[in-house]
Amino acid sequence: MSFDARAVALGLVAVLGLVLLIAVVVLELWFFVLWAAVLLVVQLAAFAVYALIYGRIEPPEGSASVVALGCGLGPGGSVTPLLTSRLDRALGVYNGQIEAGSWPALIVSGGQGTDESVAEGTAMKQYLAARGVAEAKVFAETESRNTRENLVYSKELLDSAGLTSEPMIVVTSDFHVLRTAGLTRDLGINAHVTGARAARTHSRKAFLREFAAVLQRYWKANAVLLVGILAFVVFLQNVNG
Repeated sequence: MSFDARAVALGLVAVLGLVLLIAVVVLELWFFVLWAAVLLVVQLAAFAVYALIYGRIEPPEGSASVVALGCGLGPGGSVTPLLTSRLDRALGVYNGQIEAGSWPALIVSGGQGTDESVAEGTAMKQYLAARGVAEAKVFAETESRNTRENLVYSKELLDSAGLTSEPMIVVTSDFHVLRTAGLTRDLGINAHVTGARAARTHSRKAFLREFAAVLQRYWKANAVLLVGILAFVVFLQNVNG
């Protein structure tokens, strides 16, 4: 999640907390708080299940490119276990496309953070080279700072090389699949997003972070739902009164 998105998500949480506080202290609408909590839990469960199912769907054959999204590097520019899972998954997808008769372009995408000694794309390319993938076959996109830029810059890289970029297969972590798929639709990119398994200790926190980002993305719909619940609770109170 970019800094701006995180700030907006935190702002929404603060506003929601204020609304709930007013509902409890001022209006004494405990029933509203209960239903709002149920709504949040149901949404989180649906998000987690759908993300896991969607991320496990095998990509279609005949894709023009396979794009592996980067994430933070370890000390000395080392590839972390989370990034390793993405690269291994991307390599498996890439080889599967070749076995099916396609020859897609392979792109690794990620810029250099302020705390990173090299660009993520560079470290990712080196990782694949160490596993027998010829460097000439791997395009490294090294300027992106977030998921949107991963997608845009990767497509531009292939376009500038005179190569077809779509249909595209985007490889990321399972918890990141849904938001990435939403971004491909926003950008008008014909893409299938597939997920790499993340360690359970990492995925819990990451799922919550991604869930907050999705809530922020669809804040209008969630606001309408909360208003509808509040109206329903007030209606029940008036009927009972």
